[in-house]
Amino acid sequence: MAIYYSDGGDSSSGRVVQVTQAVTNSEDSGSETSWTQTGLIDLQFANAVTSGNKVLLTLHLGMGEVYHGCWAQHGLFTIYCATQGNVGQSSVGICGGWVSGAGSANSEMQYGYQRMSGSVLYTPTTTTPRYYLYRKRISCSFVMVVGSAYHNSTNYNSGNTILTAMEISA
Repeated sequence: MAIYYSDGGDSSSGRVVQVTQAVTNSEDSGSETSWTQTGLIDLQFANAVTSGNKVLLTLHLGMGEVYHGCWAQHGLFTIYCATQGNVGQSSVGICGGWVSGAGSANSEMQYGYQRMSGSVLYTPTTTTPRYYLYRKRISCSFVMVVGSAYHNSTNYNSGNTILTAMEISA
């Protein structure tokens, strides 16, 4: 229901129509330098999105990586829509970060872990968007892990990779 204001305006545009969320505590790892699906997130709305409405996507995740001497070659993350492709910026996605160290760092750097988040507001071209989490390295390929520090022990798993999608009325 819209709220009507004394100047004649109403709140029908910009309201949240529906919300959906995917949460996983699983891990994914890889070293690809092109956008690669993680398999961690597969999210759809319960109801069709109204044509012309916007969708706000918010992504929260944690990432660990093995020590490597490639300066500033951090990991990048984005959301792909099954029918539209990358809804983030084409080369850097929605968020990214973490560089474990420089040439003087030692192997203990492999246990580093960073939480990061990003968001994007866009207009879907379909009324049934389906979203997936993708990752990539910039150019220097070395292993990064989504949902854990770079270690094979489950003691390092921190999970909580979360994608929230909100349909916003236009």
